Amino acid sequence: LAQIVNEYCSALLKATEEESQLECPETLSDLRLPVQHESIVSAMPLQERIVMSDAALQILDRQNHWNTKLAKNALEDLRKEIQTGECDMYVDEKDRVQRVLTIVALRLETQHGSVLAQIGKCQKGES
Repeated sequence: LAQIVNEYCSALLKATEEESQLECPETLSDLRLPVQHESIVSAMPLQERIVMSDAALQILDRQNHWNTKLAKNALEDLRKEIQTGECDMYVDEKDRVQRVLTIVALRLETQHGSVLAQIGKCQKGES
């Protein structure tokens, strides 16, 4: 638990420092964080994210609607996504389990205004 707290605090401090460069220092306080919890968690090392997400997944697993084979497969898919770092899970302030994906968008533009864009994706065996 101490390792998770340490990593969370490190990610929080780094995110707060980065945000404070963008905001006026007078608007920062100990009552309002300039970043959201999800952003802090996604900046943590994968191992600590897995431990935090597994706790939320255990709560989800104890709920009654996971009894069918299809639901068990979905639960196992979530486990795999957590293990590979594709998603994080947490329990919100209303005790609901939330799944969070981190998406990064990159825009590459030349000095003349041309933009690099991916217009499709082809995978083996798909048309």
